[in-house]
Amino acid sequence: MEKYIRVKLSNSNCTGISLAVDTNDAVKDITSVIEANKYINGNYKLQLRLKINGKASKKVFYFNTKDIGFKKSIDLVSASRESLKKKLATKGTLREKYTENNIESNTFLEQAKLYIKQKSISLRESSIQNYSTNLLTHSKELHNKPYNSITVYDVQKQVNKLIGKRQPATVKLLALNLKTFLKPLNLDWSLLEIPEVDNKIDYTLALDDTRTIIKAMRHYSLVNVDGNEYYQFPEIRNIFLFLLTGRRISEVLNLKYSDLNLSAKTFKIPAGRAKGKKELVFELDDTLLNAIKEQATLNHIELNDILDIKIFNYTKETPRWHFQRLLNTLGKPRLRLHDIRHMLATTLLQNEVAVADVSRMLGHSSILVTEQRYVTKSKEQASRAVKALDRII
Repeated sequence: MEKYIRVKLSNSNCTGISLAVDTNDAVKDITSVIEANKYINGNYKLQLRLKINGKASKKVFYFNTKDIGFKKSIDLVSASRESLKKKLATKGTLREKYTENNIESNTFLEQAKLYIKQKSISLRESSIQNYSTNLLTHSKELHNKPYNSITVYDVQKQVNKLIGKRQPATVKLLALNLKTFLKPLNLDWSLLEIPEVDNKIDYTLALDDTRTIIKAMRHYSLVNVDGNEYYQFPEIRNIFLFLLTGRRISEVLNLKYSDLNLSAKTFKIPAGRAKGKKELVFELDDTLLNAIKEQATLNHIELNDILDIKIFNYTKETPRWHFQRLLNTLGKPRLRLHDIRHMLATTLLQNEVAVADVSRMLGHSSILVTEQRYVTKSKEQASRAVKALDRII
């Protein structure tokens, strides 16, 4: 869980300065660089709070340990205090809104880059990636147009371009991202037509099919040469092993060595990367530990070094391709990587695993989310409940 802890270095003016730390433990004021270094590794951020004439505001500063030491970053933040006080006194806020920039002269591309840069402070990494893809890649035809000249018709053309080429959910996300980005133009969005999306996809394969798929994922690309076993694609297999814990593909591919706690045999999904914006902690069993060790070998990393770098090197496309290859080889119908979560949840619930346990495995914010998504209100469920009562009695 991310929270800000006050910094009180004896030889610096630290008034109003706090360090962002990602922990559930109670943390006292940080009084030395040594204490600060326990909580930072790679990127870190400092917050400066100010109050002038009854007006309070705050500003976040981003740093990297490779570029600047903690003491120096404190001094830089402190040095900006007076200029920020003047800005707060005149404008009443320290917040920078992209709409305050000159949209009269900016092109779509210039405004998009500015928007993404400023939103990166508050949005999750996956959300920023979506905006980058939709504004910078899927909307290239709009890049040279003046921002304030964009019409609903222009947006409709971008939406229509993707229909039939991408999943309806992808098309809808493009439309939503464009609507949010273009909100200052006050366009009539009732004129925009986007495809209907039903995100609920039931997993209908039989238990034997599920067993076959899981077994194939656990041993993906295994070959036997002269009595010795090798994996042709060890990193893909390791990604599959983490997907079989119920993690989302984005959570797996963004895992870092600094997210591991080898002594406790756990790994975490930090709040900034978790869909529910709450830190999640999961167990590292022997299978996952071996996968981590193999990745360290592949990446030439010493596991004792807590590094702020990713464990896996692929984008979504590569494991997605391998997963389809696996299904084709098995003669099974096409599934998405996200359907692995559906497969696990459906199979576990159908075999009477507690909803609360499945909900925790999936990292849902509430058991109600799991129930609404996966629990079917059928006579079979009622029958299982009666039989369970009979066993208890």
